[in-house]
Amino acid sequence: MVEQGQGFPVKREVEAVIGDWLMVRPIEDQARARSIGVEGRLDAGESEAIVLARECRSAHLLMDDRRAVRYARSVGIRVTRTPVIYAEAKLRGWIPSVREKLDAMKKQGFRLKDRDYQLVLEKVGEL
Repeated sequence: MVEQGQGFPVKREVEAVIGDWLMVRPIEDQARARSIGVEGRLDAGESEAIVLARECRSAHLLMDDRRAVRYARSVGIRVTRTPVIYAEAKLRGWIPSVREKLDAMKKQGFRLKDRDYQLVLEKVGEL
């Protein structure tokens, strides 16, 4: 699941909360994943996540790559991005600061438009 996130703050956090409620599952339709990859110009991980979301009839897909998010939404998949997860966690009192999380992600190369950064912080009262 979070196999290639070495060095990203979110990797440790995801691994810490996995517990029993998350399972790693291979996709059934590898050909479809390759097709989506070519069609949407997506990496294998994003293509496979989209295929798996369809195969599992998932209500939401956690994804941040802009091109992959756009493709997933175009085929009817509801996508939630990491900043939204952090905002919801703050609103529920699970984390003290969204700004800290987003700043750490940005330092590691996470791309987030300034406008979106400000909107998220405004929503949680940190701006």
